Amino acid sequence: MPGTTGYCDEQAAAVIRRRLKDQPAEGIHFLDNGNYHYLSYFWLEKLKGPVDLLVFDHHSDMLQPVFGDIMSCGSWLLRTVQDLPLVRKVMIFGIDPDYVGHVPQFLRNRVTTADREEEMLAFLKARPKVSLYISLDKDVFSTRDVRTNWDQGRLRYVHFERLLAAADRIRKIVGMDVCGESTQYGEQWHADGFNKKLARLIQSTRFAKQLQAK
Repeated sequence: MPGTTGYCDEQAAAVIRRRLKDQPAEGIHFLDNGNYHYLSYFWLEKLKGPVDLLVFDHHSDMLQPVFGDIMSCGSWLLRTVQDLPLVRKVMIFGIDPDYVGHVPQFLRNRVTTADREEEMLAFLKARPKVSLYISLDKDVFSTRDVRTNWDQGRLRYVHFERLLAAADRIRKIVGMDVCGESTQYGEQWHADGFNKKLARLIQSTRFAKQLQAK
């Protein structure tokens, strides 16, 4: 689809909304590589009730748009916080310390960053009755676990297993999306094994089992 790689112009956004019109946000959505992380915005805007948002990402995704007001994979989270009042609190886990400064000062009452488990647990426990949406960009992981098409962080998969289990235990998860596929054909064998392992982990959650029961 024209106008979608990295950036999402108005024409593409209209097509995406039409295609998602009859699809529920309450589900597990796979978004391809990190260039399309902005698709999270379109799922989040479909939610009917208040949620907190937990983003696993090496980057802030809170940059000001480069071209006018066009949303991109680097600005979608900023747009989400500014445009979607039902998204109440946001935590970005695993962000590179160099990118923390991308979070505007005037939004820091709604957006926090963390790289330690106890910080994420405090975020989850502070508002246990508020539903949770999770957005995972695999570039948060170490290259020892998987390779993506962007520079990557240091989170190990075994650590993520504990974090997801804690989120599933403490909060009611209403939706989740995953991006960060590799664009290099030679690396796909590596990603395939990781994806199967990640799929089994997601399927084991209370959230996924409730979806399957519907």
